[in-house]
Amino acid sequence: MMKRLILTCALFSSAFSFSQVISENVAWPSANWTLSGTYAASAVLSSPTTGATFSFDDNAAGTGSIDQIIAPSPLLDLSTAYLAGEGELTLTGTAIFNTNSGGDALSIEYYNADSMQWYSVFDYTAIPDPLGLGLYQNCSGTSNYTATVNFANFSPNALSNFQYRFIYDDNGGQQRGFCINPPTVTSSSACATPTNGSASNILDTVADLGWVENGSATTWLVEILESGNTPTRNGISAASNPYSASPLLANTAYEFYVAAECGAENSTYAGPFAFSTLETIICNDPTNLSANNIIDTAATLLWTENGTATLYDIELLDSTATATGIPTDSAIGNPYQAIGLTPNTPYQYYVRSQCTGTTSGWSGPHYFRTKNSTSCAQPSALGANNLTTSDAELFWTENGSATTWDIELVTLGAAPTGTPTHAAVGNPYTVTGLDQDTDYEFYVRADCGAEQSFYAGPFSFTTISGIEEQQLIAFTISPNPTNGLIKLELGEPNESSTVTVYDARGKLIKAMQVNGDETIINLENENSGIYLIQVSNDRGKATKRLIKH
Repeated sequence: MMKRLILTCALFSSAFSFSQVISENVAWPSANWTLSGTYAASAVLSSPTTGATFSFDDNAAGTGSIDQIIAPSPLLDLSTAYLAGEGELTLTGTAIFNTNSGGDALSIEYYNADSMQWYSVFDYTAIPDPLGLGLYQNCSGTSNYTATVNFANFSPNALSNFQYRFIYDDNGGQQRGFCINPPTVTSSSACATPTNGSASNILDTVADLGWVENGSATTWLVEILESGNTPTRNGISAASNPYSASPLLANTAYEFYVAAECGAENSTYAGPFAFSTLETIICNDPTNLSANNIIDTAATLLWTENGTATLYDIELLDSTATATGIPTDSAIGNPYQAIGLTPNTPYQYYVRSQCTGTTSGWSGPHYFRTKNSTSCAQPSALGANNLTTSDAELFWTENGSATTWDIELVTLGAAPTGTPTHAAVGNPYTVTGLDQDTDYEFYVRADCGAEQSFYAGPFSFTTISGIEEQQLIAFTISPNPTNGLIKLELGEPNESSTVTVYDARGKLIKAMQVNGDETIINLENENSGIYLIQVSNDRGKATKRLIKH
């Protein structure tokens, strides 16, 4: 809504009076305007005080002239407009601003009588004119400009002593110049139009819509449309910014418009602001909940994932408690190690999948009971000795009082099941019937009668190939065990051979070419443990085990 009152030049001879909306189209020249600053007077082509335009030829001022020219408007009293609910002043007009090398500036500023300072509200864009065509000299080639001042929060003093001005500064350079036609000054409603609409927290059926409030509105009108539809400008009232929009259609392009509500009137609608919802994600419930490796204060909890989730929420509580649906731990993996439990206590747990932007339903409960306190300690320092094509001697360190142990042996990379492949064995224990030149790993737990420790491991090892047992290649290594330096002697001197060193997990440590009957291998910088020394040539390959202290 806008009302107009045209102010003629005669009105400037006395105090201003305004209706609800100011519309100033003051014809220049006007004695109520002034010029100030430091500038070459000969370069002023036309002044608001004496001419129909405000134009200045900085090129004509010469290289030695440092020019700053200012044209302040008469005082404007905005009090009546403010009392009528107005709060925004807009200056519109046409102008041209040419520059030579850049660095000069042409701006519009307004005066705040409270702070007694001028504030810039618009900077004209300079158009390069290196050839000196001088369009500004006859005010041709002009373009539109708009400058806005929000006076909704001005004090009575600032309202009654309002001014704006045009200011030019060549910053010490010989530039071109400018020409400004008389501006139109209009005040409008204090119900400012929102800006910078955006959408966040977008899911498949919901999104948060936000904007920048440029006035004092606390409620807004929001219209949401599928992209391509024509807005009705008949939005629903929203009392929050951002506004949660729902329900929306999944995987759909939308646009929204927003206007401020200001009591008797509303602002114009801003928009469209575009966003798109996400596809609906099906987040399946986990199944087959279970618990294993249960001891007195810990247990391994696991389940089956029926989608693509990799993270989960879990609620773990005493079996007599009532589930709350609030996770006791979030963003966990599968399996999950529950620790700090109470011995000999029944528990229950529930689990749900975390999917992008959503979660599955809760699955459960699954019940389990922790064991009594025990000294059944987990073994450590696993290793493998005396490797052949089909056998391996497995060993470990017992950290409690167990005398028998359970072993689970799998090929390298296979998932353990928790079920022993060799139960109630001694330490060390020789496994037989293995495949030659094959990677294995084993886990071991202590057997303490009524209960067992957690599994320790895995420890990886590789059986040797059958060529070594055929003795096609003969070599010796000494000393064995060693502290680091080893002498390798070949049975066939002057035969070119490749010597490689692997750790017990099969990682290559060293490789070298040997053309004589002996060589020195340095393992001083390697960790203590079991190493495999392999010699290969045209007749085959052979492997020996080395212990480094």
